This record gives sequence, C-alpha cells and structure tokens, in this order.
Amino acid sequence: MITLNTLFIALALVLMRSYILAFLILIILLIEQRRFILPANVSLDGSGLVVTYPLGSINKSWNEFKSAHRDRNGILLSPFAFRSRLEKFRGTYILTNETTPDDAFDFIVRNIDQGRKTL
Repeated sequence: MITLNTLFIALALVLMRSYILAFLILIILLIEQRRFILPANVSLDGSGLVVTYPLGSINKSWNEFKSAHRDRNGILLSPFAFRSRLEKFRGTYILTNETTPDDAFDFIVRNIDQGRKTL
C-alpha cells in the first residue's frame, strides 16, 4: 500500500511540474523496495547467512531460525518451530530454482539443528 501511495504522490508532483520532488520520491521508493527490485547475493556459512544488496546487507545467525521449509521457488527460514501464518512475514526467504541441489537445503537444516542444540 505504501508503494502505491508513493507512486501516486510522484505522479501528482510530475503533473504539478515539480520534477525534483518527483525524482526524490522515486528514489525513496527504490530504497524502500530494494529487497524486491535489486539483485541479492546470499552466502551461507557455519555462523549464519549474509544477504547482500547493492544498498546494504543483512546478517543473520542460525540461532534466529527454528525451521526451514522448501518449495518450488526457494527456501523459507522460519523463526518458528512449527508452521505459522506469520513465518512469511518474519522469516527469511531465499530464492532458488528447481535445479538447486539438495545440499544447500541439507546444509541449512543441519546448521539450524546445531544452533538449537547450542541454546
């Protein structure tokens, strides 16, 4: 909803011939939606995962996740031990394709289990 409002504000500023403000609004929109628009690089290691975007990065340790679920588009790392409606909003989704080997999913599950045992 915020995105739609931002686009309407930018359109209104263009119609009022305020191009500089419209450009600033579009930059704010790009920053706000960078996770969905800009490419991301995900790296996994023994301490956690790092998601790197062109405008920043997110570091998460394996202790923050309780379960992992795989579907045809990727892997969802959930902060809940069991399936929940909130995990789509609070979890971390890693996009993959169907040809991604099961080794990545097995690595994630193994590290989440080790993180749970250390707590």
